Amino acid sequence: MGLGKTLQSIAFIQSELPNIREKNRPSLIVCPTSLTYNWLSELMKFTPEIQAVVFDGNQIERLQLQKELAGIDVVITSYPLLLKDIKWYEMQDFHIVFFDQA
Repeated sequence: MGLGKTLQSIAFIQSELPNIREKNRPSLIVCPTSLTYNWLSELMKFTPEIQAVVFDGNQIERLQLQKELAGIDVVITSYPLLLKDIKWYEMQDFHIVFFDQA
């Protein structure tokens, strides 16, 4: 509702960036499918130094992305894909997780 929650979340991620990189544990953003690229766009606009990636595509494409986490600060995915890849996510350590319910 225009309260600035996305920007507040991005500011928090920015403030935690040294810890995210030191521990090599990215942040995770889970949101509706229609907002995944909006999150990426907002991150690029306000914090271009943050390395973010959207996990989407078919299973093979997502598997490739999951293997290339080195240097990634933020992973963005949708609720449906989180459920499809839940076993992989259960084995990951994330610095922080944001759930955007739109």
